[in-house]
Amino acid sequence: MVRLRISKSTVCKEENRLKLEGNHKSNDLHVLALALVSGAHLLYTHDQLLIDDFKNNNIITGNRGKIYKTDQSTGSFSKSQRKLLDNAYCEI
Repeated sequence: MVRLRISKSTVCKEENRLKLEGNHKSNDLHVLALALVSGAHLLYTHDQLLIDDFKNNNIITGNRGKIYKTDQSTGSFSKSQRKLLDNAYCEI
């Protein structure tokens, strides 16, 4: 298993860049910045504005990632989603 460590300053710099560009709809620039600097291609959310931003080619460039929606009423993961996360060594 490989753990990727990304400094807070790296994420903050990317977040500030995104803020200046102003292409976003959501208020989750820290999530987008982390996806960009880490190369993440998986997003779990039920926030439609964040989903729109994650799909925006002007924000997230390169290969498209996958988006899984959490349960809208509870914000929790389904059993299959939790198993996928467990197998990917993701911390919840």
